[in-house]
Order: sequence, then structure tokens, then C-alpha cells
Amino acid sequence: MECSDFMQQLRSFKPQSLGCAVARRKSSTTLIFPLPPQACSDEFCQEFPHNLIPTPGYWIECSRQQITSDTIWDESESDRDITDPEQEQQELLERASINRQRQDFCLFEENELDDDDVPRKKTVIEEQWEKNQGFELTSVEQETYEKYFYGSEHWNYFTNDEDLGPVILSMKQETINGRDQFRILVRAISYTVHGLIPASCVFADRYNREEVVKSLGKEVNINPPMTLGQLPDTPEELLKLDQVFIKSELKVGVIYVREGQYSEEEILDNNDSSPLFEEFLQILGDKVRLKGFDKYKGGLDTVHDLTGLYSVYTNWRGIEIMFHVSTLLPYEKHDPQKLQRKRHIGNDIVCVVFLEADNTSFSPACIKSHFLHTFILVRVSPRIKRKVTRYEVSVVTRDEVGAYKPYLWEQSIFEKGPMFREWMLTKIVNGERASYSAPKFARMQERTRSQMLEDIVANLANHAETGQIPKPYRRGSWRPIGHMRPSSPLLDSVRDQFEDYDQLAKDFTRVFLNNAANIELNANLFDVAFLVPGQQKQKVRFIGVRAILGVRSRVFQEMLYGIQTGFGSPQVPVAELLARPVPTLLSPQKPKSSNFLQVPDIESPRYVDKQLFRIHHPTKIIILDSTHERQH
Repeated sequence: MECSDFMQQLRSFKPQSLGCAVARRKSSTTLIFPLPPQACSDEFCQEFPHNLIPTPGYWIECSRQQITSDTIWDESESDRDITDPEQEQQELLERASINRQRQDFCLFEENELDDDDVPRKKTVIEEQWEKNQGFELTSVEQETYEKYFYGSEHWNYFTNDEDLGPVILSMKQETINGRDQFRILVRAISYTVHGLIPASCVFADRYNREEVVKSLGKEVNINPPMTLGQLPDTPEELLKLDQVFIKSELKVGVIYVREGQYSEEEILDNNDSSPLFEEFLQILGDKVRLKGFDKYKGGLDTVHDLTGLYSVYTNWRGIEIMFHVSTLLPYEKHDPQKLQRKRHIGNDIVCVVFLEADNTSFSPACIKSHFLHTFILVRVSPRIKRKVTRYEVSVVTRDEVGAYKPYLWEQSIFEKGPMFREWMLTKIVNGERASYSAPKFARMQERTRSQMLEDIVANLANHAETGQIPKPYRRGSWRPIGHMRPSSPLLDSVRDQFEDYDQLAKDFTRVFLNNAANIELNANLFDVAFLVPGQQKQKVRFIGVRAILGVRSRVFQEMLYGIQTGFGSPQVPVAELLARPVPTLLSPQKPKSSNFLQVPDIESPRYVDKQLFRIHHPTKIIILDSTHERQH
């Protein structure tokens, strides 16, 4: 970046940072996001809408549009020199030729022999694959410090600005093309800026570091002035701050869509796959047995088989990816919403949609989720038989997420092979990283970043004043994006000190959906009920599904599935539990304690259909079956 450009960016650092903080406090529905040049429109593209249903709040990435160098802006080329007009015109003609040839390379091409006889120029993607055997991953700003500063001589300055809060400036001297440069990285809670400044552009003695930092502080409008941080472990702490937001573990949804399926219920009801879908899953990763799996599990159960027997996993470029495949997740026949599947796929950020159909389009709004931000649609025609399967890719993304590489206009139709696998995984990871800039996830990052920056600056300030070495930085309760889960009010009531009966009834009301219409509609689905003392100690009845409650938390696993004598006892696997004789009701001679789970008398000869438990609140549990109720 040129001197004047980066200096202008430094001068606008403070208002930009304050603006980002204000924007992230607003709802996404009140913000306006400009469409990127890659967005498709029926005005320019004959292939619109690319096997997708146009949906408000989403933009479709174009694969057939004639995108010129005047239309598209590539972040990786923003610092390059402008090419001469003749060379630019030549590239434009070549790109147009490639687009025309790509029109012939289509999914429904019937005459394969004629196509093989016609020489076809390689696409940009094919050239990149031959040259690099891979595609570019989107770099994130959190990698800047490790790439340019960590491990080399540099200085870290800090202050607690009256408007921005904690601010850290990292500076390093470099010589590029025989010119002295200062590499600058400025961090605040909501905004980061990085670039090079020629020493000649700094209004200070270039050989006096303090004067240089003082001059830069005035450009940024920082008050009070910055102080040199002299703690020896500051570089490691700044690196840890960045690594919190660089995820090496991802969970990605995969759903299977057949001809004529448009709704969430129809799609998640698919319990059987097809040979084409199984072939595609082999491209994404390896099918693994979940029980005993010791690598990244992506929220799936690897002990009791509560989330299915198998899943698809891969370790790619040091990134572990667990795919939540809809047909491999538990199937509840009597649950029309398929909550066991929805709760995993709905909490992912990226979802791969495998569309095995000729005349069906996909709508991103059919999967109702606050987390899903980008859908990568892979379409294959079941009626065309080829030696090598051909896939057509479409992408639809929420408005608040920008475009990400590799772009579809470079190539959108692929044959099965290593290149397609590499392209697909690159697109998935870049889609996840691009989604982090969406306000929902940016707010999550900002809370963690604020806490950690405050810790670092506070310890630096304390050391500057007293010379004391601080205790290890606290890390708070940060959880990776996509793993955030609100605290359950029921579990809080179990975990904390018991308050009163009314509060307990309110907690159960918030956890369970117990209106009359729902009970009547899903009567066959529920298999456990709770009798909770309500107002004036009148008992209120709440019903639920044991399988869902057991997966939700360990408290319910122990309560509804485990055979144990108290808290902390070894938990019995569900498979072993089901293999045992059906336990009896509680023996009346046993004393009842309000501090431990009451367990069935396994030795008694009298049997019941289900287990019976009790928590330390005065709450009765009824196990329901098809013929009768039993309670305690």
C-alpha cells in the first residue's frame, strides 16, 4: 500500500473502529450490506438463479456471468501495479473465450465422444491446479502478527485510549527495495489495521523509535500516548490472542436432497442415501465409526452412539473437519421436525447441499437456523450415466457475508477427482472464514477479544508502574464459533441452590414445549414426564423425549439412562443398559435422600418397562409407555 494510502488509513483508524463497534451492536436486519461483484442477477446472466430459489437476505454467486477486470475486485491483487491497456484487453478476450468454452462443458452434455474430440482450453482453476496442486486459502487478519512480527525483532506499544479502550501497536523496521520501511500493526477491540510506511513519510527522526511512535500516535489520534511494553512474554500472549480466532477444527453440515423435495421436513426425513451420494461423501472424507473415535468429533457422541454410528471426517492441510451428514444422524420416525438432525446441522456455519435431481431447486430459507450463513450446492443428474461423475456447483450466501475464493466464474462444473476435492474443501473453509465477519459472529469474537486485550494491556501497565511480573492471563469462558450454546434454565436450577417452587416450575416451562396442541399432535413422541410443584405446591406436568434430554446434557444422561449409586459413579453405556433385565420400581424400604439420585433395585423380581429416577428437587418423574403410567 502506498504511503499516503496507509497514512490515511491510520488517520481513519479511530472513527472506523468506533463505527465497527456501533455497527456490531445493531441487529443484522437494520444494516445494509452492499452486494459483491460476484453476485448474480437475471439482468446479466442467462443461467440465473443457478438451481437455487432467490431468497430475501441471501445473494447467489454467479458462475456464467461475463465478469471483467473493471467489474471484479480481487483482494489479493489490490496492491499490484496497474497493467497496461493492451495486456488488460488481451486478458479480457482470453477470459471471454474461456467462458464460451465453459458453456459447452455442461452437466447435461449427452454426446461425450464428440466432446472428447474437441480440444478445450484449460480453465483458470485447472491451470492453478496444475501449477500449485492446490488453491488459496483466505488469510485472516489474525495471521498477520505471526507471519510478519513473531520471531523477529519488533516492539509492542500499548495504551488505554479514552474512546477505544485497550490499543496495542506493533512496529518493525524493514528494508524493501533499498528503502527503509516501518511495518505497523494497530489493534483495538473492534478493528485492526496493518501496512507499511516508508521512513520518509514519518514526521519524526527515523532513528528515534520513541519519536516515530509518538508521531504515529498523533496520526491515529490516540490519547494518552503509547508506552513501550517490556514484558518478555508479550509476543506469546499476542500470538495466543490471535490463535483463539484461527480455528483448526470445523464442523460442516451435509444434507441430501431428492427430486421434488423443498421443505426442511422432507429433506431431513431422507434416511436412505444413493450410490451417487455415497460417492460424493467419499470425496469429502473418510467414513469413520464414532464409538471410540479419538480425533475431532464436532459435537457428536463418541461413547454411547447417541448421535449415530458413523460420520464423515477428514484432516486437510492441518484442519480437522467433521461433516454432520443428515442421513447418518439419528432418525426418529415419529418426530416430524427431526430435531436430532436439525440440532447439529442447524448449528453449523457452512452447509453442503447434495442435490440429486434434474428439475428441483433449493432454497436456503428452508433450513431454519441463525447459524447457517452459506450453502454450497452440489448438483448431479441421476439420469445421465458417465464413467466419471460430473458435478455442478452453486453457492448462496447471506447478505452480510462477502464473496470468497475460489470463485465460481473461474469454474463451476467439475469431474470427480483430486482437483474437485481440493477445490471443494478450499471453498468450504474459505466460506467458514468469510462468515466470521458477519455481525453475529463478529460480536462473539469482540467479547473475547475485548477481555483478552484488556488483560494484556492491564498487565503491561502494571509492569510499567511496579515492575511486577503478572500472573497468567485469564482466558474466560470462550468457546469456538459455532459451539456457542445458551445456558439451560433447567440445568441451572439443578446445579444451583434451590430457590422456590414457583421458580422451578418457571424453569421447566421455559425448557419444555407443553401447550395442549403440541401434546395432542406429538403424543406418541414423548416418553418421559416430570411432575413439578408449582404455585401453592400444585403439581404441574411436563413431558419430554428421553433421547433428546439424554444427549442434551450429562445430568439427563445420568438421570434417565445411567445405573449408578450416586453422583460421580461410573456411567453405564446405553448399549449395556438396554441389554440388562428391566429394573424394578424403587424399594419402599430404601431411605430417600434429597442429595442423590434414587436408583432401582435391580435384584428385585418385579419388573417395569423403563427406569425410574429422582433429582434433588422435589420433582417426580413418570416414565410413559404405550399401555400405562407408573410414577414415584
